[in-house]
Amino acid sequence: MQRLFPHSEHAANGVASQVLFDIAHALGKADAVRIHKLMGLCDPISKLAAGPVFFSYTGWAFVRILEESSVETNEDYYLLYDHPFSFEADAWIRAGKHSDFPVCLMNAGYSSGWCEESFGLPLVATEISCRARGDAECRFIMAPPARIEARVADYFRKNPEQNKKPGRELWKSFDREWAKEAQLETALRDRDANYRRLFDVSPDAIFVWDRNSIIQTVNKSAVTLLGYEMDEELIGRNWQDLVSPEERQALAEDIQRLEKSGGISGAEFRIQRKDGSSCFVQGRVCQVLDSAGKPTQAIAIARDITELKAAETALFAQARLDTLTGLPNRSAFVERLHDAFASSRRGAPAFAVLYLDLDGFKDVNDTLGHEEGDRLLQAVAARLEHGMRESDVVARFGGDEFAILQTDLNEPADAGVLAAALTKSLAAPYEIDGNEIHVTVSIGVSFYDPGIADSEAMLMQSDLALYRAKEEGRDRYCFHTAELDREVRERVGVTKELRAALENHELELYYQPLVEFASSRIVGLEALIRWNHPQRGLVMPDAFIPLAEKSGSIRAIGRWALDEAGRQFKTWRDQGIAPPLLSINVSALELRGGEFERFLTETLKRWSIAPGDIELELTETVLMEVTQRHKDALARLKELGVSIAVDDFGTGYSSLAYLSGYPVNRLKIAQLFTLGSPDNARDVAIIKATLNMARELGIEVVAEGVQNKVQRDFLVSAGCTVGQGFYFSTAVQAERVSELLRRGLDGGAIAARRER
Repeated sequence: MQRLFPHSEHAANGVASQVLFDIAHALGKADAVRIHKLMGLCDPISKLAAGPVFFSYTGWAFVRILEESSVETNEDYYLLYDHPFSFEADAWIRAGKHSDFPVCLMNAGYSSGWCEESFGLPLVATEISCRARGDAECRFIMAPPARIEARVADYFRKNPEQNKKPGRELWKSFDREWAKEAQLETALRDRDANYRRLFDVSPDAIFVWDRNSIIQTVNKSAVTLLGYEMDEELIGRNWQDLVSPEERQALAEDIQRLEKSGGISGAEFRIQRKDGSSCFVQGRVCQVLDSAGKPTQAIAIARDITELKAAETALFAQARLDTLTGLPNRSAFVERLHDAFASSRRGAPAFAVLYLDLDGFKDVNDTLGHEEGDRLLQAVAARLEHGMRESDVVARFGGDEFAILQTDLNEPADAGVLAAALTKSLAAPYEIDGNEIHVTVSIGVSFYDPGIADSEAMLMQSDLALYRAKEEGRDRYCFHTAELDREVRERVGVTKELRAALENHELELYYQPLVEFASSRIVGLEALIRWNHPQRGLVMPDAFIPLAEKSGSIRAIGRWALDEAGRQFKTWRDQGIAPPLLSINVSALELRGGEFERFLTETLKRWSIAPGDIELELTETVLMEVTQRHKDALARLKELGVSIAVDDFGTGYSSLAYLSGYPVNRLKIAQLFTLGSPDNARDVAIIKATLNMARELGIEVVAEGVQNKVQRDFLVSAGCTVGQGFYFSTAVQAERVSELLRRGLDGGAIAARRER
């Protein structure tokens, strides 16, 4: 009213007090006339004016359009039910014969009728029934907005003096889009109510604080999370007091940076509960900015992740432990080794790495089963832990490999003392499920030296020293040396060169005849690989096949050898000089999975070779690994039709069970025993026992390493019928073998060779 009557405070006060009175008591006809006169308006009261009425805050009204009103269907109308300045409801209805619409009236009002006497416009009379205090039925006036707007514009054009009167703003109020404003106000109220509901029912804790970090409000989840009963216990406190002291400063600095950037910050931190305990939360903070872009408040949302953190910690610990023994695993050991290496770089005492591998553990698994093997590993782990200091670290790398980080050492001899003690303690018998098990251990030791590049290099050194301990006979420990480094570098170089050997066509197959003693006829050939190295010359398989097996390149080399042998066999067959049998060596790595069988089948088909023309040679160690881990592999090869021979018989695994359980066609007596005959009684006994056993089992026998006539004659007398060795022929290239085959099928070439 002061805005409408800026020059007359008395008038403003009078109108305001009268309006307040009218609102409270529901204005009637006389009051309506008086207030309109006070505002300088024409008398709006007509015969259509209704009596007093008081509306509730919310209600539903039924509108009945009078038949004589002649309204257009779906035309917008103002509903003139109150003074414009108390107009806070949906001020429009959609005209129709009958319609229901919501009415949300915030104030009491009176029925003011701007009729034709006031506007000179034809108005539409309606009757409204509503659930409200006051009259059950009231008459109201409706008029289309366009008519009112046109009439207002015409009124001011005809009465320019009214432009200076306060009534101008009253009339101009008809230009406002009352319906849209009312809808917007309702939507805003609903939005605020919904936000408040979301604030209250959110499962996440919500905090709001001012620029001074004082909490202004919190939701129920925040109260519950912190162990309080009422939000008043948190309101008014500094939010930093709720954060764990050790994380308080960092989090505060993060939020200060957020005030400058105006962004959103996220972090994980611990907060303190009312009872003094703490919990982990994942929080996000955003700043509320005023119109000038300055922060006025901060809103923080925190989610309890205590259980998630506990699960992550458990998983992290589990990922760093060996599940079988409970010892740290390789990754955990490497972390501790890295820390020890860094500490020694800074002047801390030296340390040593001991790399352990059990000798003969595979035999335990093969004879007693994997469950017994696992119990043995657990017993070994217990003995290792028992002999360690608290500062030392014992870990299991996998399989039967263990590692020890021995700290605070003065000299390498300290590590040697521990290695010797472990060698002795681990060699003592183990009682497991009524079985007395004996195993030994090989240990490689690497002592810290400032010249070592890093922790990984040191671990590699201990691994190389372990390999040397194995080569020297096992059941011992070896220190890493510079000489060993040179050997290793040479091996690494050979491994790299070997990868290119196939592409450069440097590999070649040589063939050594298998000869029947009685006739000197060639009854078979063994394919043996050689490497024509561009610098080292002819390299024998013992120098590179173990490296190929360790690096995995043996698969590619084996496929090449099989295909090349098949190609050469077909060439000899086309020439009519093919031997009865072609023998090919196979490693355990090649037989893992089904790739070898598929490739063998493809090779036989490619070169049109009958499976019975091929013999696969496996050492006893390879044979046992295949039969234990891939029991059906030999059976499938046998079904294919190829023969199986056991190479170097008597030097590998001691069990003979596989001879009766698996399809072995031939035994090849190791040249170790042949070379000792007939002078060495033990070698003679082993040869005779092998021949007798094979005879009983119906298995053929070939003696390897026949060097002279004395050995040949002894083997014949012992009942052996086939042999191979330098006495008959060394392994030679395919061209030379072709000559032997042409002349030697009748024994001539072999006899000539034997005489020389």
